[in-house]
Parts: sequence; C-alpha cells; structure tokens
Amino acid sequence: MPLNTERVVEVLDDQGWLGMPPDTDMPWDDPDWVDHEVIGVDWDKTMGRFERSRGDFEPDIGWPDISPNGFVPDAFGSGAPRDADGLESEDSSTTASMAGRRPEICAWYQPIHFYGSDWGIYVYSECIRQVGSDIGRWLPRGTLWTPRLGMELQLAAFLTFYLHEAFHHKTEALAIRYQITRMASHYYDYWDAVYMPPHRRGHGPLEEALANVDSYRRLAQSPYRDVLSTPVYKAARNYLKWRFRHDPPGYRDATTLLNGKKGEAALNLLKAQVMDAVTSPATTSIDRGWDCAPNMNESLFGIDSNIYQIVPKSGSYCLPPSGATRPTAGSPISRTP
Repeated sequence: MPLNTERVVEVLDDQGWLGMPPDTDMPWDDPDWVDHEVIGVDWDKTMGRFERSRGDFEPDIGWPDISPNGFVPDAFGSGAPRDADGLESEDSSTTASMAGRRPEICAWYQPIHFYGSDWGIYVYSECIRQVGSDIGRWLPRGTLWTPRLGMELQLAAFLTFYLHEAFHHKTEALAIRYQITRMASHYYDYWDAVYMPPHRRGHGPLEEALANVDSYRRLAQSPYRDVLSTPVYKAARNYLKWRFRHDPPGYRDATTLLNGKKGEAALNLLKAQVMDAVTSPATTSIDRGWDCAPNMNESLFGIDSNIYQIVPKSGSYCLPPSGATRPTAGSPISRTP
C-alpha cells in the first residue's frame, strides 16, 4: 500500500515527534488573512499536456484566462536590468524588485512535523504572475506575447517556486528516515539548532542554497522540462542563475554549488547536519559513504497534492484551482518539548 500523509502523521504522533514546541519560530511571515485566502492547485490541469513533436502546449480545462495584464512584453528579450550605459545594473529599483521576488518572500513549505495534515507548499499568486513577467526578459528578442506564452511563463514561474519548496520536503523526508531507523528525534533538533539560527541573522542556511540548486537542476528533468517550450525553459534557467546572484547570503551560495562536485559535497554535508543537528558535523558523519545510500533525501511520496496558491480576495487565482477556498493556511500543532 502506498505511503500517505495520514500514516506519516500517525507515526510522528505515536513517537511524540508531531507538533511544534512553544517559541519555535518560522522563516516566513503569514499573509494578512483578512485580504487573502488559500485555494488548492490542480496538479494535472496545471501541468497539462505537451506534444514535443509538434512543439504544441495543450492545457487541460481549468486554466484561467490569461491576459497581458501584469506582463511587460516590451521587456521580453531585454535580459538583466541595465543602466544608461548598457551595463548590468546591480542596484536599480528594477533589480531590487525582481530580486525581491524569491522563494523566501513568495513561497514556503509547511512541514508535516509541525502542521500535520495542513502541511504543503504555499505560493503567492501575485508572485507567480510577476516572476512570469521577469522570466520573459530572458526570452529571445522579438518574442511576441500570446495567451499561450503567458500561460507558459506563469507555469515556469510556479515551477521555480514549487521545486525549491519541494526540496524542503525532501529534507524533512530525510529526517523522518533517520527517526524511524534510529528511533530518535532529528527534524526538530536540526530545525532549531541548524536551520533557524542563520535565518534569524538574515542569512539562509545550507538547505536554502541546495533548494535553489535543486530547483535549477530539476527544471531540466521530466516532467518539468516536458511542459515548457524550449525558449521558456531556457529563459527560466537563465533567470534563476541571475536571481541566485541577487539572493540573500546563504541562498546565493547556489551559484557555486551548481558545480556538480561542490553540490554533491554540500548535499552530503546537509545529510550530516540533519543527522547530528549541528552546523559543522564530525568528519565521520560527512564521509560516511553517502553514495551507497543515494535515495535518503528523496520525497516520501509524490507532491502532486497539498500545493496551494495564496490569492488576494480582491484578485483571482492564476493556476487551475482544486477544491474549495480556505480562509488560512492552518496553524501549527502545539506540543510540549
């Protein structure tokens, strides 16, 4: 029988690992729920169908109407923001705005350990639209806006967020595997001692840099590569490489970890961090033959549900919806440490 959330929550609860001790802080801020609501994302309709032989993207029923509102077709093909001399601008208002639309601000992952059945990936719909327009800057010059292109740009933007946040689930899955085999707490200990301290200093931990790397790499893999035309796929990857350089400290380390060997070593370090709940684990933890256990940090199950878009009540969703709207993303489960 396939593993499901209910079984994982049951086991975490039985072992006393479910819930959030008092004073545990989160790296994201909740939306103003007076002005926002939550609606699920229909994975199958969002991904649609892509016929590579015809280069023809055919969305399933359920995509909202795509209008040019929010896109800047005049900027298509312009690449990174530049100053009056044609040099890439590092400190312009456009650069600041684009760099601000990053996973730390636009999306988050609610862990099963802390939220139980309210776990999942949450993404602001406004960010999906805005980042879709940002990705358009790396399209070939002369690209013309069409509803199909708008849909693909929004899909690409969503996938950059989704894949980043899905890596956080993979890290939680790693901790759960440790906990089941060692019958000891790992996830909360790692969260409290390794993951959150850098966030409190405005510096992302190693996990965030690796989540960036994973989003870049997995965008090139099936099924994500299959649903994007070549121009949009290339634009999305070039956008990510640009944005990584402008991310906060820690997050931007992805630029060096895109190198295969460095990225692999960093992933092994993360595995040791989760195991030992320390930022600098013992050498024996880092060099313990991780290549013989290649699937330790894979997802527990496919994340094609528990994906949500945060939508302004005065606005509209931008991905095919699933289920009824909810007033909030839920609250963490409390427990005594």
